[in-house]
Amino acid sequence: MKNLGIGKSVPLDTDESVVITLTVGEDGLITACGCAVEGSAYLEECADTLCRVLPEKPVKDVLQMTNMAIVYNMQTDLPTHFFYCSHMATVAAKNAAKDYLRKNDIPFDDTDCCNCGKL
Repeated sequence: MKNLGIGKSVPLDTDESVVITLTVGEDGLITACGCAVEGSAYLEECADTLCRVLPEKPVKDVLQMTNMAIVYNMQTDLPTHFFYCSHMATVAAKNAAKDYLRKNDIPFDDTDCCNCGKL
């Protein structure tokens, strides 16, 4: 489906994973965001926070997002030693945005990406 973007983050040094699914409208705005998480409650909270804040945002804006956007929007405090959870969720969201953009032949700048967790 061309209106969906699916991204995954699975670091090699952990058994945790997160999958983010973005649904994008014809206007390029995210209409829905879903997540599937295997890991800690903090990872679940990070992915849920991400899915709460992304709707109605332009899909290309996801590529500029940092993990701190998740940390600042969380309803609970994220201990600093769990910041990797916010990074995992961010990487999955960026991969989902890239998946959508590629499916729709929309150009984007990928030069600053490390391709972590790439599908």
